[in-house]
Amino acid sequence: MLATRQRERRADMSAEIAMSLVSNEPEVSLRLVADSVASLTRVDLVCVVAETTEGTLIIDPARGPLAEGLEGLHIPADGTQIAAVLHAQVPFVSAALDILVGTPHARTTGPIMLLPLFRQGQSIGVLVVARAPGGAPFSESELETIAMFARHASLAIDGARFRAERRRIETLQDRTRIARELHDHVIQSIFAAGLDLQAILRKSSDVELNKRLDRPIDMLDTVISEIRTAVFALRPEQPGGNFSLRRKLVNLVTELGGLFPETPRLTLAGPLDLTIDPVLGNDVVAVVREHLGNLSQEGQATKVSIGVSVTVDQAIVEIAEDDSREDTATNSPLLESLKERANHWRGSLLLEQGKPSGTRLTWMATLPTPRRGGTHS
Repeated sequence: MLATRQRERRADMSAEIAMSLVSNEPEVSLRLVADSVASLTRVDLVCVVAETTEGTLIIDPARGPLAEGLEGLHIPADGTQIAAVLHAQVPFVSAALDILVGTPHARTTGPIMLLPLFRQGQSIGVLVVARAPGGAPFSESELETIAMFARHASLAIDGARFRAERRRIETLQDRTRIARELHDHVIQSIFAAGLDLQAILRKSSDVELNKRLDRPIDMLDTVISEIRTAVFALRPEQPGGNFSLRRKLVNLVTELGGLFPETPRLTLAGPLDLTIDPVLGNDVVAVVREHLGNLSQEGQATKVSIGVSVTVDQAIVEIAEDDSREDTATNSPLLESLKERANHWRGSLLLEQGKPSGTRLTWMATLPTPRRGGTHS
């Protein structure tokens, strides 16, 4: 009678999860899986571990007395028994186990079962089910129940990945549309406004008016350059394409933007990818990375602007910041690496006080001269 009632509860919970997979977010289904296993098997720990896009593993959800502090926890992708099961794609059963060894959340369990979760033959996660030390071993019925709900967990993780990929594609489509509209309409309108102002400037003999018109014309040129940079950032990378200097710089500013109260403003000018070879390009990226790192460690800058441009014979990096301290260093030992990179390219490094505050760094490198055969001098 008890066994019959247990089978009915398992069937009801399985049906509820199946309905959830169709109608709810996959995360809701995973929580139902964990709750169902915890309820049906009377265990002390149930959690689902899945891979993240950052290359780590995340525990979510986690249920039971042994689950304290585990839900939402990121753990290394290697070095734990859970990771070993994920990579080996083989279940693991033990009478006791120290889990998450090497992390601040290590703990000891009694009987434990780690089941790999599969999608199209590939392991995508692990279902962890355990009792406290000294707990009873799993019965055949409980093992059968756990295996059944592991299949539900696999479907839920698969659904979560599918939805995440669909959202990513929708975001890329939106960005592509915005980039196209900015390029085709906004830039053209601003460019036309600049041409109108220049026409007025050429026809006017009023010296004072001409001086006043110079500034908005320069501002429009700067806005066009910044919009083009934004358009490039919005456009998705082409699969299998070359990883360009422009893309590297945009990604770098995005990566380090959190070091400052405001994300640094990036302006790119000139045919960077056509003129700057990969070796020099790597140094340009390194200069920007190192100086932004220096600013975040030493100063109190809130606004940082970065300009990378190319002339006929030089690559130029300009980084300005608004640190309000009066003792802003212009000869910091952290600049030695930047000087060495400039000297290597027969260039120069200048760090001067900004107006009214802060500093302005100008790093210049001489472009390599092409030789026959594709090498540089």
